[in-house]
Amino acid sequence: ERAAFCARYLDGVPSAVPVPTDRPRPPKLSGRGDTVRGVASGAVRAAVEELAAARGTTPFAVAAAALGVFLTRLSGEPDTLLSVPYANREGTATESLVAMTSTAVMVRVRLDSANLEESCAELAARTGVGALGAMAHVLPTARIMRAMREAGAVSVPDRVPHVLAFQNSVDTDIEIPGLRVEVADLAPPLSRSELCFGLAPRRDPAKGYRTFLEFSTDLWDHATAHTLLASYTELLAEFCARPDRPVRELLGEHPSAGSSAPGAEDVPGDAGTGSPGRPGTPLLPASPTRPLPDIPTRPLPDPPSQPQPNTGKADAV
Repeated sequence: ERAAFCARYLDGVPSAVPVPTDRPRPPKLSGRGDTVRGVASGAVRAAVEELAAARGTTPFAVAAAALGVFLTRLSGEPDTLLSVPYANREGTATESLVAMTSTAVMVRVRLDSANLEESCAELAARTGVGALGAMAHVLPTARIMRAMREAGAVSVPDRVPHVLAFQNSVDTDIEIPGLRVEVADLAPPLSRSELCFGLAPRRDPAKGYRTFLEFSTDLWDHATAHTLLASYTELLAEFCARPDRPVRELLGEHPSAGSSAPGAEDVPGDAGTGSPGRPGTPLLPASPTRPLPDIPTRPLPDPPSQPQPNTGKADAV
């Protein structure tokens, strides 16, 4: 049953999404990486949660749908696959188990020509339904990738290159009398995927989300990583600001620091931001050694008029 679901859910999914990089892709990634951090404001969090509640889905589904739109804008690929860390503890069999049960779930965000006219809210709801199905039929990533190769797909990576890590629990606080304690995340200089976007809710909803991007330094510079994280956060705000707008409108827009989306002017990275609310102010400062890079986008391909040969997409799992 699980294999059959994966066959239907992942039928035709691309094995790679060509996000532009700062350097040519090496034959094999070294695993070296780094992490940049930022903040999504309380207004962004409120908008995400309001949209999720209105459509009967979850904040995760909203964040995943927005990330799919963001990756499509960058790559021109209308069908993206996200790897999502999943606790895998819904079943009663694991309630009393003291062990690491987490795994990865494949979540698909599809924006082909048949879906471009649906609204952002509809995309979030559809993404949530697919994610719930994937969680109910979870399989190890290695097994899914092996099945894709056996089905005839080419250039299938060992791991899904793009990850969304969405925490559904708030910050952990430690209280020690007489001391001020703050929990700090430690980020080793490595990357477990090419790009891993993360959101974690603050204990105080008004403080929004902590955000981060773990990235491969084989492919991207720090300045580009800052821009990618800030741009995704702002697109998330745009996605929720007008949930009834057609998805295709977001694919052709480039959010700016002067956007009127809730909290879009309040997305700092490690190095700070430009002045809030001033049109044209960069979300992040330029590097001292070179200007802040532009993130190129690629046009969506025209829908095929006849069946196409297999060019790296899995026909079945």
